Amino acid sequence: MENTALQRGIRFFVGVGFAFVAVVGACSADPRDYRIELVEKTVKAGTGAIIRIRLVNISSKKSVADADILVNALDMSPDGMADMSAKTVPMQSNNSEVHEFKADLAMPGRWALSLEATIPGESTSLRDKLLLRAQR
Repeated sequence: MENTALQRGIRFFVGVGFAFVAVVGACSADPRDYRIELVEKTVKAGTGAIIRIRLVNISSKKSVADADILVNALDMSPDGMADMSAKTVPMQSNNSEVHEFKADLAMPGRWALSLEATIPGESTSLRDKLLLRAQR
């Protein structure tokens, strides 16, 4: 059977379409390619505790600069005291890869930190819950 110009044209555009989808799929990242982590897993209990957080690209293991990280909640639910919560206040950090928050951690113990990160270039945000320990 002889290939017509129309058939060759259709095959060409289908091939270009598949190539485009493959390139776009490889270039666009997914929030699951990232994780939020504590810089220090233990902080000092009391007034003005500083909590440092960063967003990391899992494959490159590099911190992501200029991401927006919000704290949705901070409470002692890991120790069965979900009613014991603390307010967080964002602080100015000298490092664009590290986000700092100040919190009044009323007592030592395990605190759950619920976070949401907006990643540059991503259409959806990443939500995570981290565990930190407050010590005297």
